[in-house]
Amino acid sequence: MNKVVKTLIWVGIGIIIGALLFSKCGSTPVAPEIVLVKKIVADLQKETKPLQKKIDSLVNTNNQLKEKSVTVAQQLQKEKSSRKMAEHALNEVISTEPEPVVQYIADYIEHSNAADSLCTALAAIKDRQLIIKDSIVTAKDSLYSKLNNSFQFSLNQSQLLLDYNKNLKKDIRKRRAGNFVWKAATVAAFVLLIKK
Repeated sequence: MNKVVKTLIWVGIGIIIGALLFSKCGSTPVAPEIVLVKKIVADLQKETKPLQKKIDSLVNTNNQLKEKSVTVAQQLQKEKSSRKMAEHALNEVISTEPEPVVQYIADYIEHSNAADSLCTALAAIKDRQLIIKDSIVTAKDSLYSKLNNSFQFSLNQSQLLLDYNKNLKKDIRKRRAGNFVWKAATVAAFVLLIKK
């Protein structure tokens, strides 16, 4: 019976030592490839630089069109007042001139007024187009800002997770080192028990 107990103790010690020493055997999981946050930020800046240049160019062009529209509207207003004075002078001449010239001058005034109204309508359309383009640029800028903020938040969260993962790995290494000490102490205790 003494032999059976000794054999069972040795088998138990062998199982414990094998479990302790070879518990790390087997395939270790492969860590996924992690793209550094700094690289993502650098890529984002590289990709948004041309977009920002294009937006700046559109804003500058839009501002130039606004200034041109204001200038044309002012010139149109001056032209209208000049034509009003000329029309008044022509009306005085018309009252003294023969009938064919009177008809010609009346047709000229009618066409001139039609051209004025067309120019005014065209200027109003152009102003409206500029307002619409302004709102489009503002909307796109707002969308870009929101997407950029969302992406920055995502990057911050990613960095937090990377830091947390690094801390967990350190914690696991510390625990494994502590477990190794306990394993070695257990093996040493069994060896001492057996020698007695």
